[in-house]
Amino acid sequence: MDEPFNNLLSNNPVFSDLLSSIRDQQVHASVTGLMDTQRVHFSACLLKRLNLKGLYVTHNEFEAKKAYEDFNFFFGDRALLFPYREVMLYDIEAGSRETAYARLDVLSRIIAGEYDVCVMSADSFIRKLLPSETFAGNIMNISTGDEVDTEELLTKLVRMGYKRTDTVYKKGEFASRGGIIDIYPVNSEYALRIEFFDVEIDSLRLFDPESQRSIETVDRYKIIPAEEILMDPEDLPDIIERIQNALATVKSERINKEKLKETVE
Repeated sequence: MDEPFNNLLSNNPVFSDLLSSIRDQQVHASVTGLMDTQRVHFSACLLKRLNLKGLYVTHNEFEAKKAYEDFNFFFGDRALLFPYREVMLYDIEAGSRETAYARLDVLSRIIAGEYDVCVMSADSFIRKLLPSETFAGNIMNISTGDEVDTEELLTKLVRMGYKRTDTVYKKGEFASRGGIIDIYPVNSEYALRIEFFDVEIDSLRLFDPESQRSIETVDRYKIIPAEEILMDPEDLPDIIERIQNALATVKSERINKEKLKETVE
């Protein structure tokens, strides 16, 4: 349905010159005079003609959601929205948790190249993230027939941010009993049951965690991290040292302030 607009732009000599310049990497282009929806249409046409993936940054979250809906018209589910999330150092509400899980899903799809355009606000754009290789290194791909050390698998799940429970009910949880490991991936509607025959994965099955009803059997599955902040055990000594140094600095500053206060009084 976007062909008439694409054809109109394609016949525009200015647009053709812009395409040629970008292909030849001759310019960093600045295009002005377009309204909100026109900017999305223009960008979508540009990406399609150049066969490139795009990052579209808006000035706030509301505009990002609007642009995402427009890009969805052109690219379907290959248009992604990377939502903004406040950093919280305490338990977060369910709505914020879903936002966190949506961000993780988008990050995993970007790393896998499963997108055409990613939309985000300027606040999301400037927020620092883990190095892509660190995030990618914490994505787990498993298949039936794989030989797996279950203890190593459980340890890696903890490292990926999953929490161990007796029974999985919520996203981000996992449980282990006998030759079965249940995981509720943060980007899935259903939980995953891994059944082992000795050290070999015998079956992978999606199930409803509330009813325990089986949904479908799969041959392979990708489990993404449950947290954006992931720590490698090798980095822990350095992290602990930095925290201790920061605490020592704060303590020293407090002592100096108290001494100054006593002197003034």
